[in-house]
Amino acid sequence: MIRETKIGSGQLFALLYLCRMLTTVTFSPLLGDGLLNGDFTFNIVFALVFILVLCIPSALFRKRFPECTPVSVADKKMSDVISVFYIFLFLFSVSVSVSRFFIFLTSVIYPEKEMGLFLVVAVLVCCYCAYLGIEALFRGNVILLCITAFGVAVILYTVAGKIDIYNFEPLLFHPLTDSVKSGFLAAARTVEISAFLFLAEKTRGKIKKAFIIAFSVFAVNLFILFFFLNGVSGEFAETQLFPFYSLAVIAKFPFFERLDAVITAVWIFSILIKCSVFINISREQLKRFSFMNNKRSLGFCFISVCALSLIFSYNLGIHKAVSSPYIFIVFTVLGSVVIPLVEVIKNKRILRI
Repeated sequence: MIRETKIGSGQLFALLYLCRMLTTVTFSPLLGDGLLNGDFTFNIVFALVFILVLCIPSALFRKRFPECTPVSVADKKMSDVISVFYIFLFLFSVSVSVSRFFIFLTSVIYPEKEMGLFLVVAVLVCCYCAYLGIEALFRGNVILLCITAFGVAVILYTVAGKIDIYNFEPLLFHPLTDSVKSGFLAAARTVEISAFLFLAEKTRGKIKKAFIIAFSVFAVNLFILFFFLNGVSGEFAETQLFPFYSLAVIAKFPFFERLDAVITAVWIFSILIKCSVFINISREQLKRFSFMNNKRSLGFCFISVCALSLIFSYNLGIHKAVSSPYIFIVFTVLGSVVIPLVEVIKNKRILRI
């Protein structure tokens, strides 16, 4: 394993940004994801507000324990329970992401081919990247982030001329409660906040400034993507399994007409980074237990993700059930709000005593 050193705060949020990009690109209204029900402008605003609220306890925890994780500050009995919870959270999230990509491959790209072996190889590659460590992941992340930004920009540029103003609905055409619900469901899958709690201790530099920049870029990016999706596809997007892929299909560029390959590449890059980061965190937590060493922890992550991914991708019904925002909001609230907030409050009480 490569020896890890601290990464910069900007590097950390670039890493988390690309992880979150996967959730955006793989957005699917047919699988229960939000942001298309109601006015998309208000949907995004509410989603960003909910994400900010979810970030507050993690920010408080980081301020109080700059060199610790929720597991390391808990007492012995609770630390094991908390560690198991986060291991399950990250491996579950990885499995859902991998299974959604597998569904994409088997339903859109290669509907008549068996892709099980590809899934196993993909998870194996992610485990190897996790073995290399966070610093190595960052080095690859910088290149992948540039490629992703360029690819998305090219797609949006080529479809800009297809925007139809009549595809946009008037503001407040739908009840505001629809936008609140859609924003809430969209924010539910922001597992990256929980990942921040474990990556922050490996970070140097000013976190606050880097967060403001990264969040601003994410907000602008989210608005632009859904502006183009609604402007070009309109209500048609609501009927598509993967609307952003459908948007890329109609994009044409001189000398390179298959721009859907670009969105597929973006998906692959994002899933590589997200799965590698989450598996790396899970592996580190597994190694806390005496019966787990480096090889066994990686093996456990590999077998767990492969098994769960194959189960979750068996059919759309199963995948829709396990990827439900209502399931993720429970995990997200527990991992990014309840646990760090309880540790901060408990620590304050101890100091007073």
